[in-house]
Amino acid sequence: MSKKVNQKKNVIVEIFRSQFRVKSLYPSGWDCDAPKNDTIYFVSSFSYMILAILVFHSTNVSSYVIYDEDVTNLGFSIALVLQSYFTYNADVEYIGKKSTFHSLDRFFATLMCVLFGLNIWFISTDERMIFIMGVPVSLSLLCRSRIARIRGVDPREYIFWHTGWHFHLPLNTALWVLMRQPGSIRPLYMLISMILNIFTCLLHVAYPPK
Repeated sequence: MSKKVNQKKNVIVEIFRSQFRVKSLYPSGWDCDAPKNDTIYFVSSFSYMILAILVFHSTNVSSYVIYDEDVTNLGFSIALVLQSYFTYNADVEYIGKKSTFHSLDRFFATLMCVLFGLNIWFISTDERMIFIMGVPVSLSLLCRSRIARIRGVDPREYIFWHTGWHFHLPLNTALWVLMRQPGSIRPLYMLISMILNIFTCLLHVAYPPK
């Protein structure tokens, strides 16, 4: 029994420590220029910045408020811009190299998931469905990119799935923000979110792990 408890503790400690590692997990045998030369992958690293612009110019973004709505929106926007900056440097500029950007990217990605995820406790059922459907599907793309990276066979496979991870979570979050705007056609954004998630699931079926 104590052995199992220690194993669980070791897993938790390892997950926590991995957030602060400066080492890139990109396989050493892969071409580090491949991600930089892939235009869609390159652009995807800035998807959080586009979301930041939407958040900054929107109202009623968060279901909980820190001080007041303007301060909350500004705080989320700044954090998303930083996330985009860290993502670009970790996944493009310093991919395959040691850099503090790797730990900053992991830390901010986790932080933003938590901050946005807290909304699930205070929102309506239809909004909650966007989180319930979207977040696991987003994480499935991250898992596929990690599987490709661990296998270390083809960098194109990693680039494909990691590009999806970069785009899916911000896009699904953007649909939720748009859904919360005054006068929005809520069923439309719910439908688009469903189509996005179904399409992503079909990608998993069409391109299963080899």
